[in-house]
Amino acid sequence: MHLGKSVKYLGIANLMFYFFGYLTYLILGRVLGPAKFGIYGIIISLVTVVNMVVARGFCRAVTKFISEKSEKAEIIKRNILNFQVVMSLVVFALFFIFAKWIALLFNDISLTPYIRIASFAFISFPLYSIFVAYISGLKKFKQQAILHGIYSILKFVLIIGLVLIWHSILWGIIGFVLSSTIMFILCFFIYGLGKKEKYITIERTLKFAVPITILGLFTLLLPETSLYLIKSLSESGISNTLAGYYTAISTIAKTPLYFIFPLSIVLFPLISESTAFKNTKRVRTYIKSGLRYSLMILVPLTLLISATSKEIIKLLYSETFIENISVAPTLSILIIGLGFFALFNLFITIISGSGKPKISMFIGGIILILNIILNFIFIPQKGLVGAALATSISVFIGFVISSVYIIKKFNVFTYKKSIIKIMLSGFIIYFVAKNYFLVGGFWLIIKYLIIAVMYILLLIILKELKKKDFIFFRKSLF
Repeated sequence: MHLGKSVKYLGIANLMFYFFGYLTYLILGRVLGPAKFGIYGIIISLVTVVNMVVARGFCRAVTKFISEKSEKAEIIKRNILNFQVVMSLVVFALFFIFAKWIALLFNDISLTPYIRIASFAFISFPLYSIFVAYISGLKKFKQQAILHGIYSILKFVLIIGLVLIWHSILWGIIGFVLSSTIMFILCFFIYGLGKKEKYITIERTLKFAVPITILGLFTLLLPETSLYLIKSLSESGISNTLAGYYTAISTIAKTPLYFIFPLSIVLFPLISESTAFKNTKRVRTYIKSGLRYSLMILVPLTLLISATSKEIIKLLYSETFIENISVAPTLSILIIGLGFFALFNLFITIISGSGKPKISMFIGGIILILNIILNFIFIPQKGLVGAALATSISVFIGFVISSVYIIKKFNVFTYKKSIIKIMLSGFIIYFVAKNYFLVGGFWLIIKYLIIAVMYILLLIILKELKKKDFIFFRKSLF
């Protein structure tokens, strides 16, 4: 399938995921207020990280094995579903039994019932994810996007509906659990369990899945560590409120991830397949194209939000969330940091897809340890701003290390002239956004549209955007 088409389908699905996910947070932030919103943010962040760690290794194994031997897809799906059931039940039991002790790590025992209810998602979401990985391995990205879109809408309806009906954070968490449960049941009836025949051994699966799982833990904790430590290290009277502020900030700052994540999903099986057939030339092409288009999207997005941080927080979350004077500067810093994290995540996906998940795991581990150390240093001194600095510094170092590895491994990097032209255009629009058309409310959206057109014109003038790029985007969008 054409790379642009694949990215289009998953891009639309991820935009839906981002839109409905952000709309959920926007509504809950306004309805619950910073303190209660902070509790919800902590629980859902914890569940999301653990869920993705539990599911990621086996899911990547499904995608890799099926992309290499598609004729064995049904057998592979059944084999790894069996492994996933055991893993999910073990994790569920641990979190349900030790919920009180986990709550104490956040210095707040009142989180215990929320953690216990949320732990049921450790059964349903990983099993649903195996079906999604099965579809990805078959390169049926359109079907994958449809499922992703249905899940996004269903989750939004259940969470917001139950919170508005029962006026309780607990019911919001129940809605979160129900959404993945329904999706698993839907996939079970559509795709079935697969053929009952032994093909993939647990040893082979774990050899590939364990490094990916550990890497998943490292990379997913990187943008979330600051939130957990803000909750744990702050005074009990204000910790929930600060967590609410940071949840709102990080939700906006994660915008780049939703634009780049579809590309990572598409590149992983493509690079796995090309590496398996020792087609180094094709691997280089995928890397160069992926990185260039990533930069075209990330640079204007991160710089524009950084330049207008106060205005966008006020527009999306209300003035209540900018009463703390450090909120806007925190977003200005964190959006840049998570822009580098998006590229870092793309690079370690490429490294893992080329059959070197242990290298990715090693890099991720170093950066996570560094991130934790910096958070312990900066949060007591600078609060929210310190958390953003810690994350941004650590992921930038991860970006540098992973990019150096890729350059040496594949002898490839995107065009230097392209980087210069994209960065120059980005800094120009940052300057304009920061110093001109200083508006808020609905007019901020108009400002974004005008500056986006300016950015495109700059790339055309600099001869960076060419006919082939418009063809690529046209095929991706249509």
